[in-house]
Amino acid sequence: MVAVPRLYVIAATISSSIFIANGAIAGTVDVTVEATAGPWAQSLNASDPYGIGDNTAPTIVSGLTSGESVTIAYISGLTSSFYGVPPTVDANGYGPANGYSPPPFTSDNVGSSGTYLPGYYTASPVDVVLNELIGVFATAGGVIVGTPFAIGDGPLTVTDPVGATQLQLGINDDIYYYSLYPVTSSGYPDNTGSLLISVEANSLTTTPLPAALPLFATGLGAMGFFGWRRKRKATALAA
Repeated sequence: MVAVPRLYVIAATISSSIFIANGAIAGTVDVTVEATAGPWAQSLNASDPYGIGDNTAPTIVSGLTSGESVTIAYISGLTSSFYGVPPTVDANGYGPANGYSPPPFTSDNVGSSGTYLPGYYTASPVDVVLNELIGVFATAGGVIVGTPFAIGDGPLTVTDPVGATQLQLGINDDIYYYSLYPVTSSGYPDNTGSLLISVEANSLTTTPLPAALPLFATGLGAMGFFGWRRKRKATALAA
């Protein structure tokens, strides 16, 4: 039996380990949630209405697998819920974490429009404050599966329920685009700003390995192979 040089074995092991590890790592995507985005479409979920219906579409992360863990976390960005006021709050919204105690609005009560905020439908609506990040799982057609949930800055890990392939993200508010003070139906948004959010799950596409890593492993393998050939050749000449 011909002995294989240790360097070649090490290089081959490194190369295999790199690709095996890459297959096991959960994928992460970063998405933007606009301050005007509601967490779901009321037209597709008539039993869960909120606000005055002026929100833009939710931010959607597709391709999820039922039963997998999904981790959501705030990265950066600020929003404002008041017309003409610069963005000042992160994904925790207008709550104690951002210095608003008591909060100006919570989801156990109606907002200034006289309608409920989307946080009303979560398991703990009293804890969901104005402009807090809200999430919900949904079918590919946008129909809610399970119960909406508050996220805030996170990180929050939740399980994708059976039948859901999407995570939808939006802001907790009742008036998104058309400010009531003053009334501006000509296209000036009440809410401004946006949030950058990280979503991690095994089913999401992983970030490709840097090109240098596979080349590095291949290079080590080649070095070991050529070293082995030189050793065999030298042994043959000596014989």
